[in-house]
Amino acid sequence: MTAGFYTARLLHMEMFFSDFAANLGGSKNPLYVLHDRLKTEGTKVVDLVRGNVNEHGIVYPAEILEDILKGASESARVYRPDSLGQRPARETIARYYDGLNISADHLLITPGTSVSYWYCFKLLAEHGDEILCPHPSYPLFDYIARLAGLNMTHYRLDESRNWAIDLDHLESRVTAG
Repeated sequence: MTAGFYTARLLHMEMFFSDFAANLGGSKNPLYVLHDRLKTEGTKVVDLVRGNVNEHGIVYPAEILEDILKGASESARVYRPDSLGQRPARETIARYYDGLNISADHLLITPGTSVSYWYCFKLLAEHGDEILCPHPSYPLFDYIARLAGLNMTHYRLDESRNWAIDLDHLESRVTAG
């Protein structure tokens, strides 16, 4: 049978996703809803929510990148993955925190904060556990908790008291478990 036959069969098959995957969407964060509406209306928005500094016009100077890329091109020819992150990067971080006596072997580098939070959730809680989270908070916590199989319960922060925890509300949100 030809590759074309298999391609044609794949195109006519229905995709199957688990129940878990079918329920990941959730509602859009209200800040993003407002952001999108204002942008559509033509309002200039200074977006401090998105974490990609490049979207804010902060880019690495080309001349510095050029030197770095020239120096790294030879060692990058052979891919040597490390599940903890590249060892030279972990060693550099360990040296930076020299006074804390952290070994590079005890460091894990992730591609961003969202993955770091997911690791923390998976390491510190069991599937189905409830975790408490301040509101307002990091916009992706609910989604990350759902991916980790956790139930997120929000408690209020009091803006008028410099975002202090509303302890009465916090206590009311704790469930017996």
